[in-house]
Formats: sequence, C-alpha cells, structure tokens
Amino acid sequence: MAQPKGQVTVRSRYGKPAHPETLPSSQTDDISKIRFRHPAYSDSDNILISLAALDNGGVHYATAHAACAVLADFRYDGFFSLSSTGPAIDFSADEILTEPNYYFHVPRETNYDVVANFDSSIFPHGKMPPMWLSDDLKIPKALGLPRETSCNSIVLTRDVSCRVTNSTLGTEGAHLLPKAEELWYTKNSMFQYSAWEERGTTDDPRNTILLRSDAHTVFDAKRFIIVPKKRKWVTHVLYGTSQDELAQNFHNIHVQPLTDIAVEFIFARFVYTIHALSTFTLSGGKRALLVIKSGETRRERVEVTGLQYKTQLAPRSRVGSRTPSPSKRRRDDTPAGDADISNFDGMDDGDFRGRPRRRLSDENTSSPALSLECNEGCASTSSSLLTPTSDPSDSDSELSALQKPSPSHYLGIVSYQRVKL
Repeated sequence: MAQPKGQVTVRSRYGKPAHPETLPSSQTDDISKIRFRHPAYSDSDNILISLAALDNGGVHYATAHAACAVLADFRYDGFFSLSSTGPAIDFSADEILTEPNYYFHVPRETNYDVVANFDSSIFPHGKMPPMWLSDDLKIPKALGLPRETSCNSIVLTRDVSCRVTNSTLGTEGAHLLPKAEELWYTKNSMFQYSAWEERGTTDDPRNTILLRSDAHTVFDAKRFIIVPKKRKWVTHVLYGTSQDELAQNFHNIHVQPLTDIAVEFIFARFVYTIHALSTFTLSGGKRALLVIKSGETRRERVEVTGLQYKTQLAPRSRVGSRTPSPSKRRRDDTPAGDADISNFDGMDDGDFRGRPRRRLSDENTSSPALSLECNEGCASTSSSLLTPTSDPSDSDSELSALQKPSPSHYLGIVSYQRVKL
C-alpha cells in the first residue's frame, strides 16, 4: 500500500499590489494637482492643463514644460512664472514644480495662440524637445528579427515581456500612435519613422510596444505616458494621488529596454495624450485657437468661446457624436476608453469589453512564440482589467473611478525600477 507523501501547501492571499520601491509622498495632501495657466486670460478662464502632483508633491519640470509647449504649438522657448506678469523662474530639467499654479509664457507673445486639439496639431519634424534627443535616450536598432513577417511576431520576438512590468503573462501589442489616428498619421507624414514606410500604417513595429493587458488598458485610457526623466525612459502617471494603486504601481517606473522604437512615435503619443487632457477649450470666454476645421487641410487662427468651439469646431469624438459602424467600432472613440487593442492580423481594434482578445503571449511563455492563440480565457482575463468609468478630461477623476484588477495581473512585477526625482 502506497504511503501518503504529504499534503498540498496552500499559499496565502496576495496583499495589495505594490512596486518594491514605495512612491515618495508629499508632506501634505493640500495640493493634489498643479495647474498651468495662460497669462493672457483671467484665472477663472485660463487653465491650459492640470497635472497630478505625484513627483514628491509636485510635477517634474521637463514634463510639465513639454506639455505646455505642445499646447502653445511647440514653443520650447516658453517659460514659467508665478503670476501672469511675473519674471521667469529658472529650473533644471529634473527639478520639481511644487506651487499650485504656474503661468506658461511665450517670449514677446503674451496672447499666444493655443492649438485646439490633436487633429489640429502639426508634428514638428526635426524639432522635438532637446531633452528627448539626448544621446542617453537613443533607442538601438533591433538585430536578428524575423524578416517579412507579421508585426505581432516582430514585437513579441523583440520585446519578449511587458516593457513596463517585465511580465510575460497576457502581453499585447500596444500602439503608441493609436490606429484611430491613421488620418493624422498620413497628414503628418509619420510613415518616415516606420519600419515599413511603403505600408503607410500605424500597424508598424516601430510604433508598437509590448504591454501586459492591464498596463495596456491603463495606457490607452491615457492614465500614463512615457517621458524622459534623469536620462531614462520613464512612465509618468497623469491622475490621482501618490497613495492610489495606479501611481504606486505605474508612476516613475524606469521602463524595460526599448529596441527599434521611433522616438518620434513616443513623442506623438505624448502630444496626443496632452491634447486629450487639456481643458483650455472648455472654458467659457473667448480665446485664440489654432484649428483645422472638419474637412479642411489648412490650419487657421480663430477666436471663439468654449461653447462656440464645442458646437462648431470640436472634433465630433470630443462631443460624443461620432458613430462608427458596429463592425468597426474602435476603442479610441471616446477620451475615457480609447484602449487601442493591437490584434495585427486582420482584427480591428475591437470593443473595449466583451470580446476575446488575441494575446502576443500566454501563461506559459518563456521564450517568444511566433503564433497567436485566442480562446475563451482571453475574455475572462479582460473582464478584470482596469476600466475607466469617468471621462479622463475631467481633471478631478481619480483612480477610485476604476475597477481594480485581480492580483494575478501583478505577477511579474519583480524586476523593474522606480526613478527617484
């Protein structure tokens, strides 16, 4: 008779998902966000953008400066002051802005124009922020990748694991410039930064990184971006407080090594996200905007109120009037839910919920596999992802508006670093 060989060991429940390094919190919670203002308008009517104060109770200077410069039509010569008429404040790139309000000035142009939306933004070829072009941030070319194969195969072979968490579980290709912005891609000749220029599409390895499904969903909900900090590529969370799960797990994380990604697409994603966060066109009073009207190609300067902009000039997706065909509904149709599922092999971006996803890896991935599988498990996994329930353009929305993922999504958060500012 066989002797018993012991009993099964049941491991304890997961604790709260957390990065190994605690995110430093400020000494006071009085300031949850920093507001950046236009000096030519009254304080009741002049907020360009608000950013969460997650960098030791403030906002990383270079990130805030680049955001304001983007809205001012890429005016990198702009500067901050503490009043609408005050002198410039000098900061180094990695210092932290901790005052509740800053004014962004453009030299010799007090009433400078603001680009109304991403559709009206013209990509600054050859003129990205100097910090983004640092030698320390150069992204190497990939060697030994499959030739003449699908985008998904190349991305999985190249990245292997999620570029934020380093997990190989449930990874997916995530576009930097979303598929919904193909028209902007074409109008701005972004093909020149692609691996496959002749295809002229956002479905390109140089515009795609591998992310775990929960990170992908949060990324596409515009909850975090990738920016340079301390000469590293780092995640930057845009909402909430330092105690929120989102910030604790995703803010100031040094991303895994990037290979054969175009910096121009990382910056295009930054521009796309900053325009989605800007509240300048929502204010009531008249303001000077640069806008490309629907159906036109030439950008012009207009002076309109917030209501006039919303009813006459805003892209239809901003006011909820776009109605895509049921078979091609995109995750990018609303600011809150523009999750850009990259399925690559003929599937469209798909609904935000309720349909199986094709994975670029599965639970058993220890080395890259060049084929895709999708089964009912995909749908059950996606049902527990972080789901926005409020519009990210609402500057007061916080992580509490999201459903939390199951602890299994945090397997693999074991070997990534937080960047301390």
